[in-house]
Amino acid sequence: MKIISMKEMIRGLDVSSTTLYNWIDTDMPVERRDPNLFNDKSLKWVIANKPDKKDLATKMMEKSNV
Repeated sequence: MKIISMKEMIRGLDVSSTTLYNWIDTDMPVERRDPNLFNDKSLKWVIANKPDKKDLATKMMEKSNV
């Protein structure tokens, strides 16, 4: 499982940090040890819940071989 940083998520999904924090507040999975780290479950959540970001999340998954 690859760990994805907040910075990588912001760039890869083309969203603001505020948007990402709002998604976390609406049950987006994050790494337990640090809510600013993400994993494959986070990207799968984006694919399932944010159709406008589905393509970008899929590209991130392919790039990181998740």
